[in-house]
Amino acid sequence: MGRVVDYHSLRHGFITYLVTANVPPKVAQMLARHSTISLTMDRYTHLGIVDLVAGLKRLPAMPGGNGAGAKV
Repeated sequence: MGRVVDYHSLRHGFITYLVTANVPPKVAQMLARHSTISLTMDRYTHLGIVDLVAGLKRLPAMPGGNGAGAKV
């Protein structure tokens, strides 16, 4: 399949798991020992559609809604 597991792929996975576990971004940056938050969040964090849907599901219900809104 042409996939390789190496040190950097483990780092990418570790940092992505931290972010998807709702660890604060600054904590993830410090654990990764990165100099900038943009390096941690833009280069080492990989989110997919499943992560985006999970984020939407964490939103509170809209005030005044009757619960008949669209399901995610």
